[in-house]
Amino acid sequence: MFDNQFDSKWDIFLDKNTRSLGLTSSQSRVFITRFRQENWLSKIEDIWQLSDVNSFESFVRHSTNIYQILKSDCPGISKGAGNFYVVRDWLLAEFEKQPLTSKYPEENGLIGSALNEDCYEYILQPGALIRIKAPSKMGKSRLLNNILAYSDRKEYATIHINLLQ
Repeated sequence: MFDNQFDSKWDIFLDKNTRSLGLTSSQSRVFITRFRQENWLSKIEDIWQLSDVNSFESFVRHSTNIYQILKSDCPGISKGAGNFYVVRDWLLAEFEKQPLTSKYPEENGLIGSALNEDCYEYILQPGALIRIKAPSKMGKSRLLNNILAYSDRKEYATIHINLLQ
């Protein structure tokens, strides 16, 4: 479903989130272990040891604390089971909102900033139409989100039609 390029960018994204959320080192290990793509389908009982915390109970306690920290930013977190899927889906949505380019080369998508600039210039022309076509995981959605965000900053009216839905 996902490729190695996604995995490396996802890992960087998770690491940045641990810093921005102000998680302790134990909470960071639990957060990164739980939300790594390779662990999404695993049971919590099977992955807690990978996080290098003292016990399963510690893993659960840290997970609960992480959900409490995220509660104000992530809608849908509740008491009880199911929070992993809520947070994972929210993180994926946040991951997709990231800007296409970064000052860190390893965080840049394959579709680069030069194309962004071309699209920004072109979209300002009346009646502009841009066709985005590329293989899977090349940054098409992120490019589209960047173009829409740029249009909003220029106070243009936009409409996003998903023909797959």
